Amino acid sequence: MVNEALQAFLEKGGKITQCKPGPEKYSRSGIYKKDKQLKALKALADQVKNKKELAKIEKAIDIRIQILKVTF
Repeated sequence: MVNEALQAFLEKGGKITQCKPGPEKYSRSGIYKKDKQLKALKALADQVKNKKELAKIEKAIDIRIQILKVTF
């Protein structure tokens, strides 16, 4: 968040809470098989040879799984 936006948020009565950290690795089990974005990221990870790009894609996969855990 931009510092000015954060100040405006707090002035309006918003509260910031710190959540406990999530697990380092997530289970990539069958409950996420229906998600098309996750499938696309995994397919892209299989095609990429560059280690830097692969690390970015794996981070995106972890973020997508984290999003799915919140929405289910």
